[in-house]
Amino acid sequence: MCSVPFAAPSLAQLPNDPLAWAPQAAGQPEICAVPAPCWPPPDVAEPSLEEQPLEFICQHSAAGSSAWQPVLWDEARRCFSFYYPRALGRNETESFFNRLKETAPWQPLHDKTKTRVSRHTAWFTRASCNCTYTYGEDTRVEAKSQSDDEFRKLMDDIVKCVFSKFPSLPEEAWPNCANLNLYEDGSEGVGWHADDELIFMGTARDCPILSLSLGGTREFWISLKSSGAPDVKKGVVEMDLGDGDLLTLEGLMQKHCMHLVPRSSASDEMRQMPRINITFRWMRLHKHQCPYAKVALAFYKMAQQADEAEDAGDDSPPALPAHKHDGMIVLDPAARTVKPLPRSQRGSKRDEYEHTAIMSPLPPSARALFGEGPVNRVCSEAPCPKEANPFIRGWSTGSGPMGAVKWQPCDACGHTCYGGGRPCQEGGIDFPGEWYCRTCFKHWAEEEKQQASYQFTQLVDWNYAALCNAGGLPDGNLFMQNGWMPDANLFMQAAPMPTFHAV
Repeated sequence: MCSVPFAAPSLAQLPNDPLAWAPQAAGQPEICAVPAPCWPPPDVAEPSLEEQPLEFICQHSAAGSSAWQPVLWDEARRCFSFYYPRALGRNETESFFNRLKETAPWQPLHDKTKTRVSRHTAWFTRASCNCTYTYGEDTRVEAKSQSDDEFRKLMDDIVKCVFSKFPSLPEEAWPNCANLNLYEDGSEGVGWHADDELIFMGTARDCPILSLSLGGTREFWISLKSSGAPDVKKGVVEMDLGDGDLLTLEGLMQKHCMHLVPRSSASDEMRQMPRINITFRWMRLHKHQCPYAKVALAFYKMAQQADEAEDAGDDSPPALPAHKHDGMIVLDPAARTVKPLPRSQRGSKRDEYEHTAIMSPLPPSARALFGEGPVNRVCSEAPCPKEANPFIRGWSTGSGPMGAVKWQPCDACGHTCYGGGRPCQEGGIDFPGEWYCRTCFKHWAEEEKQQASYQFTQLVDWNYAALCNAGGLPDGNLFMQNGWMPDANLFMQAAPMPTFHAV
């Protein structure tokens, strides 16, 4: 936990909690005021939801899409993210965490210097898929063999547990793979990156991802991408992911955004516990040796024959490939097909489809999640943010402008995440010139909440959960509308008191 050599600022004296902020570039000391909780518009907009409808995972949730909090809504970039805290209960998450830690085929990953383990990873594919997963240029993670019953059965149980919470999404539409990461403690993390591997087609097509967190709480950041690097000067989404939380990354987030799990401050006891993260994904391109690649090839040949019959006598050129990447041509059986080069124009030993990959056909029930089919009208409405459109969630919950932000090491915990610092906000009128990070503010809020609870219980016997929920807030959330936990007197003025009796 954060500790400071002086009294922490009273949260009632601090500026309103932000929805978003726009700091200067990393390493620059200038202060920047926040005009609005959103990123600036792109130079070229992606297709709108009206032009190309997109179905969101949360619209299938048994809890209703209203249980999901919008994290990012940027329709111009077609980037969307939603968050469901504590979607899985402790009785489920504890068992899954312990069993995965023991049975998953964990493989260590090192940092760029090759001197430190940054995390451990594992890879899971459903059914008979045997595709590998590649990090960067040379780190390959094999899918566990079909004979490894314990790990595969456990993952099948987890997939069923999670996706049974989306009853209008049939099993055929469930993801076909998952990437697992184990962070042993707060010293492990993963740098800025996008899940833009070709097999997911995330830079060319809408690409849904569902993330499940198990175990300890860790920070999660999202930034815009610019020339392959995070463009933090336009604003970063900061949030915590805890045990049982679900988070979606949807649309073209892997094309326009990057994300980060920063290493924690050594003084932050809250974020030192081991954590496992599972990102459920839909693989669109299977390796040539995978049985699903043969299925895709069969669909491609059938589509090609249909096009040839339809185009008899038509001299128009064939359609363009669905995507080109690293010398690969990606073919889409659902679109007008591309004929391979004539044999006379290819090397004598080349296979007809060498240097090509063919997109696997999606089941009809999943196509809307990829913007490739009509939206299911049975689904609930998407939880579009009411505060603004576009919208990015800031570094804490609540409402109101954040005010000024500096990118620097936190003056309380000294934590840095990127570019020599992290976003920090001034400590209020009693601590001018002192700049603190979101995690320290959150820790102080929890301390003040506990202190207020202790002071009240010395005087009265009352139902704390009922008092927390006096304003009709879910889960007894005491953060009210400005995101900060006020002191006892302010709380008594802010919310109607429930009935209680004196001791």
